[in-house]
Amino acid sequence: MGLVDGKPARLAKELFVETVLLTIIENIGSEEEKLRLLNEIWDCLQQHLTEFLDRSWTIKGVVYRFGKSVANDRARSILERVSRRSKHLGQGSGECNFRERRAARAVMS
Repeated sequence: MGLVDGKPARLAKELFVETVLLTIIENIGSEEEKLRLLNEIWDCLQQHLTEFLDRSWTIKGVVYRFGKSVANDRARSILERVSRRSKHLGQGSGECNFRERRAARAVMS
């Protein structure tokens, strides 16, 4: 999902990703497995973004950091919508909250 796409194109891409994730999640039997998959996707995304978009504080590095922030916000939004829209997910104690996970990870590192 590029930063330069127009809003309709970006929304279409996000809807596609969300639909694919919902289809996959709905085919998983247990709530724990659904939570595990969404959390694993989030963790892999965080690792990927850190690996490829953590740069120095040069002009180019600042642009990369901005892009990373936008990508994080968009991905978190998609994963939270998928979590809410899934039939059983989020009804128990293992509710997904990707903002909290991000904050907890920042404290731990």
